[in-house]
Amino acid sequence: MKPHAPAPRSSGGLLKVLALLQLGLAIFRLVIEQASWPSVSMSIAGALLMIFCAPEIVNDERVEHLKLKGAKAGLLVGTLVVMLTQLGATMAKRGPAQPSGSGLPPTRLPLSAFDALSLVLLITLGCYYYWRWQDGRAEAAS
Repeated sequence: MKPHAPAPRSSGGLLKVLALLQLGLAIFRLVIEQASWPSVSMSIAGALLMIFCAPEIVNDERVEHLKLKGAKAGLLVGTLVVMLTQLGATMAKRGPAQPSGSGLPPTRLPLSAFDALSLVLLITLGCYYYWRWQDGRAEAAS
């Protein structure tokens, strides 16, 4: 009896092409059409998420491990950067001479949720592709 072979998976190349097309369209809208940044940042975050979630040509356990490792590093470093940015913006607006309960108007957050998500995804993708490149170099050397 023949063992059941899993169905071949699509390479995810089409999803990455669509994500790059969406990313290019978002940048085009920002530069040429002078679109609002919130809608552009939402498109950028969506495109980066599609790139990260697209299956690779060889999607084995090693690739999944590298993606998880990249996601953990991106979440940790990205959250730290967002918190430090918020802290810096709050301290710059308040200044040292004003007491904390001075009735200042609420400050606008320096980064929106989609900006923070884009930052986390950029760090995640950077870590993932760097570690994958290192993994490929180590494999080629042996």
